[in-house]
Amino acid sequence: MASDTKKLTMQLDAVLHGAQAMQLRYLPTRLKTVPLVSLLTTGVGLIAGFCVLYMVVTSITAWYRLRHFPGPSSAGFSYIWLALMSISGKSYKTQMELNRKYGHLARVGPNELITDDPDLIKLMGSARSSWARSNWYNSGRVHPADDTILNVVDTATHDKLRHSLIPGYSGRDNALEHDVDGQLVNLIRAIRRKYISTATECRPLDFVKLSQYFTVDTMTQISFGQPFGCLDADDDRNELLETVERIVVWGEITANVPWMQTLLSYGLIFYTLAYPLARDVGAFNKLAERIVAERWNTKSKSQRHKDMLASFMNHGFSQRMCELQVPVQLTAGTETTATAIRSTLLHLLTSPRAYAKLQNEIDQAIANGGLSTPISFREAKDLPYVSAVVYEGLRIHPPFSGQLMKEVPPEGITYTDGRFIPGGTYIGHNTWSAMRDKSIFGDDADMFRPERFIEASPEARANMRSTVDLVFGYGRWQCMGRPISMMELHKVFVELLRNFDIQIMYPHSPIKTFNVNLFLQSDMWVRVTERTPGSSGPEVPSKGVEEQVSA
Repeated sequence: MASDTKKLTMQLDAVLHGAQAMQLRYLPTRLKTVPLVSLLTTGVGLIAGFCVLYMVVTSITAWYRLRHFPGPSSAGFSYIWLALMSISGKSYKTQMELNRKYGHLARVGPNELITDDPDLIKLMGSARSSWARSNWYNSGRVHPADDTILNVVDTATHDKLRHSLIPGYSGRDNALEHDVDGQLVNLIRAIRRKYISTATECRPLDFVKLSQYFTVDTMTQISFGQPFGCLDADDDRNELLETVERIVVWGEITANVPWMQTLLSYGLIFYTLAYPLARDVGAFNKLAERIVAERWNTKSKSQRHKDMLASFMNHGFSQRMCELQVPVQLTAGTETTATAIRSTLLHLLTSPRAYAKLQNEIDQAIANGGLSTPISFREAKDLPYVSAVVYEGLRIHPPFSGQLMKEVPPEGITYTDGRFIPGGTYIGHNTWSAMRDKSIFGDDADMFRPERFIEASPEARANMRSTVDLVFGYGRWQCMGRPISMMELHKVFVELLRNFDIQIMYPHSPIKTFNVNLFLQSDMWVRVTERTPGSSGPEVPSKGVEEQVSA
């Protein structure tokens, strides 16, 4: 047995030596004396060199392709600039400065431009446009194997899904205004229960949290037929808001760095390397499964419900499809509206004349017997200054700063100044800069002044309003939650200012903000007192606060 093993070993050695001899026979004579380790080292070096050469060539090629569009010097060669911007917490400011410096089209990446041209943004989303969503939208993925309206890239699939979802978001299939009114009542009750200050006692209110609780309860009431109960508990029920904050920090980085977008397409990596985020997305998905399962197990009762989930079920959605919609409703439908509410109120509190004018319009409408309790959406839209405040609030502080990158059609386009944009280029929205376009909004576009929407001619007003609507996207890509958000915004300021006087407590530091597509905010401390129509309103804040807020 031992001799057989020895014989086999000798045969294997002979084969290996023979193979090596055959390989070396075809090498130059000088290399036949080079040790095998050296050859391997040389091979690795050649491969590394080739990779470096490939990266250099592709970087130069990418730069050359869009060389006629200015931007930060490093942005044309790598995604480091975009990544650093994403983690700065000030993306909206950086992007606004870019287009002001470089014009309507600025370069932000090897294959990425950003625009603040309202006409170009509208072109991207027009009904017959051949523009498509880019891989930027992969950052909205909540499951590696399934698409939602937030991340689906294929246009036909998106349009079909949107068509099925619209009835639930528009109010056609549900008691939309009734649900909003119920949570408005809860909002006023929550303030009265715990946060009314008097001459002898101050009860500070962090309006950031309260605005979030209101929008979460409103959206969950509309979506699932009952609120989470954040307003009643004065707490983040289900840790929803905390989870959203952790997710969106990753969201901007993955949106702006293509190789991280690719990671999100692979399930194993999605749930391991890319996350602590996996834990948060997983918690979202489990919450969605529980909510849908409760309704699905009593499916026959869906006919009696008038909420979004019932609408989806009645339009043929499977249980899995319904589960996928829940995270969309809990993120896109809550945080952006809460940001719009608190930022608009903050600008009102730091603009005493606008605050007084709005309160006077509300008081006059009450005196004329023209307001319901809560105010109806129709009544609110008929109050000129209320609508002006809503549009001006959205304009001066758009609640979402994400680039929403679209892909140029394969044939490319020629921009209005004659420059050609090659097919496959990604172009993002710079909504913050577009909202301060002086050719549309006037020389004081950096200032919060609702009167611009009243003083303008009908044509100019229509143009301003259509431009402000870009904060919701445009055309086929427009946010489906726009009707809900606009209803909440028109109603909430009337109910707050008809019931209370509100004063900012720390005018030199009115709010803390960290921007990652959404605005993660905290510490907007206010003092709230009861009022009756015609009372004097809050004290005038210190000079200079408006500049801090707008910045």
